[in-house]
Amino acid sequence: MSEPGPTDALVPLPLQSPKLVRSGTAVLAKRGLSDLFLAESAEESFQRAMKFYDARSYDEYFECLKRAVYLNSNHIHALVWLGFSYESGIGVALNLSQAEIWFRLAAEQGDDEAQVNLAWKYWGGEFGQRDYGQAVEWFHRAAEQGNLEAQYRLGEMYYKGEGVRQDLLEAKKWFHKLADRGNSNAQVYLNRILEDEKS
Repeated sequence: MSEPGPTDALVPLPLQSPKLVRSGTAVLAKRGLSDLFLAESAEESFQRAMKFYDARSYDEYFECLKRAVYLNSNHIHALVWLGFSYESGIGVALNLSQAEIWFRLAAEQGDDEAQVNLAWKYWGGEFGQRDYGQAVEWFHRAAEQGNLEAQYRLGEMYYKGEGVRQDLLEAKKWFHKLADRGNSNAQVYLNRILEDEKS
């Protein structure tokens, strides 16, 4: 059995296999960069990946990114960037199934921005077909943590009945949270709901 290549799919496990590390080290060693993997933290590997990304050195970028996740499987930014890499085919072959796995792993860490990102991807059908149920679930998780974008989107969805059954009380709940923070668009929706209730 041959070693995996630099663009082979990752297996989303809490810890990656030693083969993955050897594969990444081999790619970097070809460029004289094998010392990067010695005593480097997940955050250092992630930061190094971002520098390679900015320099458009996508093979090195992806290898450092994989290393960051190997060192810390809960590194939210590395997980999101792995999803982005698979979604866009940067540093690795395009693979939407892998993109979904990595975006979901990031969202499951409880990061509200990762949750909103995943919700929008399900809403837009970026992993294949639209999945409104998953979109609503992830918007809800983020909104409960106080994410303003998720709260606004839920308010709109419940007001318009998009992806959910129309529910003006639920819409009002989310728009009130935003209006209390000075969101003028949410206040416009609240005014509409009040007018609907009067008529």
